[in-house]
Amino acid sequence: MSIPRIVSAMEYIDDDLVSGAVTYTRTKKTNSWLQWGTMAACLCLVVAGAFIAGRISNDPHPVQRPNSAYIQEDVSVATVYHTVQGKTAELVIEGEALEDLRIWTNNLEYALTADNGKEIPKKIETAETFKIVLEEGDYPGFSYFICGENTCYLWIEGYWYAVINPSNPPV
Repeated sequence: MSIPRIVSAMEYIDDDLVSGAVTYTRTKKTNSWLQWGTMAACLCLVVAGAFIAGRISNDPHPVQRPNSAYIQEDVSVATVYHTVQGKTAELVIEGEALEDLRIWTNNLEYALTADNGKEIPKKIETAETFKIVLEEGDYPGFSYFICGENTCYLWIEGYWYAVINPSNPPV
């Protein structure tokens, strides 16, 4: 098309169309699916990162709860194996006697032994032992060793603890 023909064709264009074209502003079209997709991908990365971070640990057997000598409130019976000089007696503790044992247990103060609870303390073989087994609740139980007048240890889920305030269990 030649320039004179274009100019002559422009004479037939309505003035309202020309003024509308001058004031026209283009609206930016957004892709809402792209925004939602980006947010969903970020959320997936956060969830996956939290899951992976929870699985990473230096300890091959991470502890889900703290190791402690503890008898939960919902435990209604405990079995105590009391060993003295190689002879073992089995005692079933419940009711008020279990509550006394629970109070005694909660009042014990103890700390990991110097080797982070890994090595067996001296004189354990000849110690008077109270193995407390809990069938109910989240804790399997613990053992209490009396090695001397003021020397007692707890064995809790594979770790040794020195008892700071030793006393005899109420059984």
